[in-house]
Amino acid sequence: MERYQVQISERDEDGYYVATVPKLPGCHTQARSIDELVERIKEALKLYLDIEDVEIIAYRLVARTKTSDRNAKPAPAKA
Repeated sequence: MERYQVQISERDEDGYYVATVPKLPGCHTQARSIDELVERIKEALKLYLDIEDVEIIAYRLVARTKTSDRNAKPAPAKA
């Protein structure tokens, strides 16, 4: 059985968690609770892979970064 890593991002500004499967482009979903999110990502995996059942045995919670933080320039060094 193939294994896929599921990454869950912290809640966004609208209160949603987001789950993605990095190995499967476009396989992602969102929900307001972790329990609901796990059920939704299982459904997304079943549809993506065209299989009957899937089991989530572990997932990884990753910190969300703001777009503005990613594009921010470091402060100049003080002399």
